[in-house]
Amino acid sequence: ASFLVMASAGSVYAWSIFVPPLRAEHGFTTAETQLVFGLIIACFATTSMFAGRIGSRLGIKYTAATGALLFSAGYIVASFSGGNLVFIVLGISVLSGAGMGFGYITILSNLVKWYPAHRGLATGLAVAGFGCGAILLSQAAQPFIDRGVDVLTMFRFVGITYGILYLGCALLVSPSPF
Repeated sequence: ASFLVMASAGSVYAWSIFVPPLRAEHGFTTAETQLVFGLIIACFATTSMFAGRIGSRLGIKYTAATGALLFSAGYIVASFSGGNLVFIVLGISVLSGAGMGFGYITILSNLVKWYPAHRGLATGLAVAGFGCGAILLSQAAQPFIDRGVDVLTMFRFVGITYGILYLGCALLVSPSPF
């Protein structure tokens, strides 16, 4: 479950597959697409700074589930943006970026507690899941993009599909008894 939470959150690193259709279908410039991605990372990092504390107080299931809902909501907001940069930034950069932060730090801190003698292995596998998320999304989405499916429709698909996967796995994660 931890691996799949990380894979869901890490799927934003497949952002580059959405750049050509955003440019072609909605007239985005390279700078605008880079702004979206840069703000994703900024929101991810900022949220991670305080999500760990929230997880310690409220529990990892609640915190990871919050991450799933934010992540999913972000892509869904972007899918209804009509190609408006402000709503794509609000959705994907801010909401989904925050959803990444909630899931990432919660899972890593929990794994360190579960496996204190194998912290490197446990967190390494989780971070591998984060990287695999980009591979999985790019492989799943590219054929649809190649067939001309609108990028906003793909955002909705990501929001719903990854939202369900992320939320389901977040609810399966067990807090460390230590």
